[in-house]
Amino acid sequence: MPRVVANAGTSYRFATVWPVEVGLTGRHVGDRYNTDANTVTLNAYTVADVYAFVDIPKSVFSAVDQTRLTFRVRNLTDKRYAIWGDPFYPDQVLLGAPRTYEISAAFKW
Repeated sequence: MPRVVANAGTSYRFATVWPVEVGLTGRHVGDRYNTDANTVTLNAYTVADVYAFVDIPKSVFSAVDQTRLTFRVRNLTDKRYAIWGDPFYPDQVLLGAPRTYEISAAFKW
């Protein structure tokens, strides 16, 4: 278990005809041991994600009450880091996801 794990986020919502929100989240995980004998250490890492979404209200031409369109970038700096390791194979680790772009749509009836 790492001694330090921290998560933080902030966002701002613009009050426009179609409300837009932008945000930033960050996550830090400290050094942690990979084996019971504490002989292998996985290094600390810090990653940041950003997002923006727009809420589109219901129109007279739609049965949908609200639509939310979201754009997100995960691991903004494209940091390479280990999120997990198998104690029985200490030279093998699972790497965190590289920079990833997402676009999504959500509908509320």
